[in-house]
Amino acid sequence: MKGLIETIDHHLMNALVETDSPATVLDDVLAEYAEQLRIGGNVPAQFIDDVLEELSDLALEIIRKRTYGCLTIASFRDRKR
Repeated sequence: MKGLIETIDHHLMNALVETDSPATVLDDVLAEYAEQLRIGGNVPAQFIDDVLEELSDLALEIIRKRTYGCLTIASFRDRKR
């Protein structure tokens, strides 16, 4: 199971629309991470929504810190190379 940071990095590097802002990958990150939590059985099903609500703010903060100074995903990728 990938961690939250690895999931964020994966989506930032593999986003399909490079002109989008980095924060637009948040929904994809949360959907994939929720699926990982369900499959892994780490969080009971009745608490998944509560956990995702808490993780949403954390994930957005991580995305902002990772992509600081980049207006688009393409500029983030160029900086990483």
